[in-house]
This record gives sequence, C-alpha cells and structure tokens, in this order.
Amino acid sequence: MGLGSQKVENKTYQLKPLEKKHLKEMVILDSLCFPEEDAYPFEVMDYYFSSLFSSALGYFKEEKLIAFILWEKNHIITIDVHPEHRRKGLGKNLLNFSILRIKKKGYKKVYLEVDSNNTPAIFLYKKLNFKIEKKFIENNKLRYLMSLKLKENTGIFE
Repeated sequence: MGLGSQKVENKTYQLKPLEKKHLKEMVILDSLCFPEEDAYPFEVMDYYFSSLFSSALGYFKEEKLIAFILWEKNHIITIDVHPEHRRKGLGKNLLNFSILRIKKKGYKKVYLEVDSNNTPAIFLYKKLNFKIEKKFIENNKLRYLMSLKLKENTGIFE
C-alpha cells in the first residue's frame, strides 16, 4: 500500500514502504550515491533491512526507485537520492517522514552518521536542527555522529 503521490517540482513521485523485493534496487541506488568504499554491499543492506527494528520508505518515479531512507530504531542508516533527482526536496521529505515515525515510537533523539566532506547532506541535517555530537575516524575518513533532539509535546524538533 502506497503512502500516496506527491508533487515535488512539478513531478509526481510515489512514496511507498519498501519491501524485501526492493533490496536489489536499494543496493544499486546506494552504489550510485556513494563512492565504492562507502556504498553498502548487498549483505550489509540486507542485514539492516531484515532487522525486526528497521523501516524503509522510498520514492518511485514510473515504478523505478529513485530515493529511499532506511532506519533502525532511532538511527538513520542511509538516505539515498538518485543524482538526477537531487535538490527537489525528496531527501528532506524522507527525513521528515522517518523522524515522525521515530517520534511516534517514543524515541527522544534521532541519530545519523555522515562524512565530514558531504557538505550538501550536512547542510540539510543542520537545517533540520541536527547537531554534531561527536567526530570520529572511520575508514581513514573524518565522520560526524549527528543527533536531533525530539520535542515531547509540541512540534517535532527541538
């Protein structure tokens, strides 16, 4: 069951929960979005996707997966937007949908990790009030653990 159509920059995209049958498309899209050393291999994507605590949403254009977000509990695992469909609000929408669902589960914070050189992603996360909580090195790259504090009663974010 889809979550409905959305018009983003005069284009219609279908937002749907992702299923196991979409896993191969997710891995292909992830390899388009990230350098080879950072993209998730099939086994890793399958591991996260198959967790009892994972959820995934995707945008489709003419039945083709063009953007998705995967999260486990209150941790965003990955958010991928096809290069030809970037800067149209899809990533922001996916983040907002996942944050709402995470909040409904009762979590007080949302976490994600990002490479320090991924300026567009960091800009988006900061715009949504994510804060750098910790800096660390992984695979010889500086990375950030970012978090977003969720409000309890009014609004979504603090």
